[in-house]
Amino acid sequence: MDKSYRKRKGEYVGRLMRYKSGELVSLMIHIGDELGLYDAMAGMETVNASELAERTGLNERWLKEWLRGQGAAGIIEHIEDENFQLPDVANETLLDPDSP
Repeated sequence: MDKSYRKRKGEYVGRLMRYKSGELVSLMIHIGDELGLYDAMAGMETVNASELAERTGLNERWLKEWLRGQGAAGIIEHIEDENFQLPDVANETLLDPDSP
């Protein structure tokens, strides 16, 4: 295997991983929208999985994973420990149905 092939292969694998990562983040955004998770977070200073579970009736364990994933992707803000916040710019972007 020459250096050119290894370099091209590395770039190709990197491209595939970026697409797969984007696909997963997109799916989690869709799930959050469909389940009303962003709406449930609106107006709260911070939220953790337990509080979000109480507000939505959904499983705390799954919400913890969803919150962590959204925080890691930068869709919501990871404040401290297991607390998260919907950023102010998300109000129009994620919550306003008339927003482009």
